[in-house]
Amino acid sequence: MAENIARCLGMSEGVPCVDTATCLTPVPLCTPHRMEVAIGIVPAMLDKAAGRGVARPPLVLTHEQERMVCDARAVPVDLDGPHPPRVYLIEHGTRIKIGYTTHLRARLDGLTLRPSNVLMVLRGGVDLERALHLHFDALRVDNTEWFRDAEPLRRYVEERARTIPAPRTGPLAGDLVTAIRDAIGSDRGVHLGELLPRVGHLGIADRAQLRDRLNAEGIPVRRSMRTATGVGRSGIHRDDVARVLAARSVEG
Repeated sequence: MAENIARCLGMSEGVPCVDTATCLTPVPLCTPHRMEVAIGIVPAMLDKAAGRGVARPPLVLTHEQERMVCDARAVPVDLDGPHPPRVYLIEHGTRIKIGYTTHLRARLDGLTLRPSNVLMVLRGGVDLERALHLHFDALRVDNTEWFRDAEPLRRYVEERARTIPAPRTGPLAGDLVTAIRDAIGSDRGVHLGELLPRVGHLGIADRAQLRDRLNAEGIPVRRSMRTATGVGRSGIHRDDVARVLAARSVEG
């Protein structure tokens, strides 16, 4: 059987090109993706081939956008479900994506990426996302939400990461239990994603630190439990907290 090889039919410096075509077989695309290719890729390719690419003028941020970029604060990564608007920075290879979402776990799944790809999450939504896009426009990859992994962007991530409180040292069991009790209230328990924002004053900045502290204090975490806010997420049951406190009172 003859090998299915497609050859380029173009001319290179006055002679026929002998290279194989990039695609050996057609690639089916839906109508939206065909339009995306036509709008986002074809014009740029034609301009480049014709040698008439025009450099874009530098974009200018408003005073309010500059303030938003400067004042942005990092928050713990929340992968338990829907959450308030957050701007995320996700790395993949030599690129970093800046976007916003209200469900980071679903966004990662849609991008086929892992939680370890998350560089940082900032408090804010579409306005902050737009300001960051303009601020790092010189690093933007074409007209996308992806940016080159360059020193200015990495430096910004490092600076913002300092806005998360550093972990405290020393025993804080009583304070942690108080925070858990307050978070549970009259409910049967509290999910970790709902507890995390209420223990920041204890120097607990992310879910891993929270789990470590709970484990050190002997407070078990259930993989799935029902509360007034939902079911199916990991959390702490009020009965487990009561058993830990009862055991401590006997030991004392």
